[in-house]
Amino acid sequence: MEKALSPKLWDNIAVDPVEFLQKKIMPLMKFKPDVNLKEATFTLRCEKLAYALLENDRAEVERLKTSIAGMVDRLPRTLDSVRAKETLMDNVLSRSFWETVSFEDVQLLLSDLTPLMPYMAKEPREMIVIDMSDIIAERKEFWISDGKDPAYVESYRREVEARIKALAEAHPAVRKIKNNEPLTDYDLEQLEETLLNVNLDPDNPKINTQSSLKNLTNLYPSKQASLVDLIRQVLGLYSSPSPDTLIKEAFQTYVRENNKQYSADQQNFILTLQTVFLKMKHIEYSTLWLPPFTNFGTTAPFPMFSQEELNSFIDICKGVEKDLFM
Repeated sequence: MEKALSPKLWDNIAVDPVEFLQKKIMPLMKFKPDVNLKEATFTLRCEKLAYALLENDRAEVERLKTSIAGMVDRLPRTLDSVRAKETLMDNVLSRSFWETVSFEDVQLLLSDLTPLMPYMAKEPREMIVIDMSDIIAERKEFWISDGKDPAYVESYRREVEARIKALAEAHPAVRKIKNNEPLTDYDLEQLEETLLNVNLDPDNPKINTQSSLKNLTNLYPSKQASLVDLIRQVLGLYSSPSPDTLIKEAFQTYVRENNKQYSADQQNFILTLQTVFLKMKHIEYSTLWLPPFTNFGTTAPFPMFSQEELNSFIDICKGVEKDLFM
């Protein structure tokens, strides 16, 4: 790097400065932070076009026009910022533009179209846009027994919890839970037997109670909660950690146990990962190379993090996913 920055490079007869920069420095440019590759590529091609026009090199102009027009053609016109430059884009894609293209035209491309290049798609296609807001909460059906109408989550939760609360007044094991007293194995056996035999739905005497208990566990954030935890939660004595608390604690535990000292950018990347996971309820290794992670530049996720660290992040998410959503 010192040699490339030195003015002596251009006066050194033992080295071809252009060849040195191309072979030694250019491969390192991908590690430069805060650079969008699409934007940089478009800028480079336009600069080459401007130089070719000044040199009156028509062969180079012909070579560059296809690649430049191709990038312009892949800009998604469904975006407001792109649609605002639609007239210029149509002009660039026309034959008449390239027959009379000038140095000033290239400067206009640089100033108006370069900022749009981060939105460029891999291939030109018409994007389908549905103008529909997503405001509906998740809704599931629970089949209480074969051949019966489905009961929706909230009504089913109320029915089952009401029966369990009624047991709190009479069942010795439930009273112990309510009073925060330790339970014996015999207490747990009696509690399970009672819950498996009690009529959890008075209006449906043929209800499959074992299936009902399984459904009950699906009503709460943690699918790995114990029977006692579920009873305590119904009685208002226990509250399952929220999904975002669980994922944050899982990453904090990883950082603490592995004695990691992350930079501000690395911490922001991890926070983004948590947000994406909570929204999607699942994450794949390949997701880390997609938006919004691309906003962190060419150093993310690698070499910002090692392969081992990235695998650990995915494993953490899978563990929380299994506990919360499976």
